[in-house]
Amino acid sequence: MLFSFAAKMIFGIGIESRLDTIVKILIVLSGLGLFLMNLKPFKKINLYFSIYPLYVSILIVAFIFQGILGGIIVSIMLSPMHLNKMEHREDKIIIYDNAKGFMSMCCSYKVTENKFFIFEKDLGEFKNDGVIDFKNSKMNRQTNSIELTFSYRYYDEDLKKYSIRDKTIKIKTT
Repeated sequence: MLFSFAAKMIFGIGIESRLDTIVKILIVLSGLGLFLMNLKPFKKINLYFSIYPLYVSILIVAFIFQGILGGIIVSIMLSPMHLNKMEHREDKIIIYDNAKGFMSMCCSYKVTENKFFIFEKDLGEFKNDGVIDFKNSKMNRQTNSIELTFSYRYYDEDLKKYSIRDKTIKIKTT
């Protein structure tokens, strides 16, 4: 995981989002299992492994309370394991919703390219004024950019109603 994190920060290539989330969940479950296996007789290593049952018990308590406090605790505890929602996929190019938690700003997207089935390369990010309808979108890959044509829904202040706009943006790839 450290290698993937470092590679993503330095080179922009990391493990694919779904695989990354599965590995993070497996790490928590294996830590919980190691805590339970080393429970008797008590060893100093058990202090290290105690973080995993503490993590799980805080999540359970947060799900029980389910109010604002529960939601805040759950979002903080699950943010390292947050799976990015795939919005659109065309050939090897994937567009993810780039939300960073439950209080994040709307309509930010991250563009990645699949490499060798398990790796993803970050190509860029973009923001929009409204939620994009990717069903009718078109994507053209060029040398150093991706041209994306889509329609989105926005609130028109003058007409006091929602309207649909078409838009074409150019995303510069790295």
